[in-house]
Amino acid sequence: MSITSTTDTDLQLVQNEVQNLKSKLEAATKTLVVYDSAVCSLDQVAMATSFYLALKSRGAQVSILSLGDPVVAHSSLVGIDEVVTQLPQEGLVITLDNSDAGISNVSCDADEITKTLKIYVHTVPGQGLIAAEKIQMTPCLAKFDQIIAIGIPDVNTLSNFGLTDLTDDHLTTFADPKLAHSQLLANLFRHWLWTIDADIATNLLMGIDEQTANFSQPDISAEVFEIAGWLLRSGGRRYLPELQQRQQQPKSEPFSLTPSFLPVADSAAPFTSRTPASSTDKKKAFYYKKRGQAQGQAPELPRAAGRGGAGRTPELGHRPEGDLGQGAAAFPSVQGNHRPTPCR
Repeated sequence: MSITSTTDTDLQLVQNEVQNLKSKLEAATKTLVVYDSAVCSLDQVAMATSFYLALKSRGAQVSILSLGDPVVAHSSLVGIDEVVTQLPQEGLVITLDNSDAGISNVSCDADEITKTLKIYVHTVPGQGLIAAEKIQMTPCLAKFDQIIAIGIPDVNTLSNFGLTDLTDDHLTTFADPKLAHSQLLANLFRHWLWTIDADIATNLLMGIDEQTANFSQPDISAEVFEIAGWLLRSGGRRYLPELQQRQQQPKSEPFSLTPSFLPVADSAAPFTSRTPASSTDKKKAFYYKKRGQAQGQAPELPRAAGRGGAGRTPELGHRPEGDLGQGAAAFPSVQGNHRPTPCR
């Protein structure tokens, strides 16, 4: 059986096939999910791992098989570490070529103490013996009631891996490369009323992200967003490597503004965070800068007569009195012993 419908409306048209698949999966004793990692996209592998996790969570005996070694691009999917590249072995088959001898009966003896098993092959007297080189031993591979093949265009190749029962009653295929596999499986789970956990929802979201180019395709339908919302409500998390890579980049250093416009004398250290500039110093610096003077050089200010014989700066309108404070050392003298008058 092959299901090629994706949308909810299309699944309504094949309701019988959808319910038939559900019944077969719920009644199966052993189920195998198989895909080809060499040709499958992330969307297809997300469907395979999600199918496997869903059946396993429901108590089914299920295995997941890849026809090739898993690739690095699929390593972010939950359950990818449980993928096998060979069918599970359940026993051993011993084949005897009795063309040269007749076999009368076969018996065995199991020793519980030594943990050994002896098999006795009795031949018909007078009809020869069985040579040791005519005895072959091959592994007995597991048998499955249901096989789910994803992304495998020719299911006949499965016989090369020991899978023989490939009839429609035991095989369901999802082989269309244009099929939105994760979206389809999410729709199937909703139709079947199967409860999914956060890991299954995360895998399906990753598949939908890959199929829709992170929801950027212009022809994306509203149903895709509806399914994505259902997966998010089920605990799914979006995995965007580009976004996580940007978030893991080291943050830039905090921005700092160095007051490079303040005048600095040769004999004094510049203002630092330990000696913050006062408002008077900032006004003087602005005053010097406005007149186009070089940094660290004060302009010659015109003097006017004032009280007590002290000089007076008409522009600033203030008589110098006492010490100029902690910013005085940063400004050289202008005329003799006269220092620039601070602004108020």
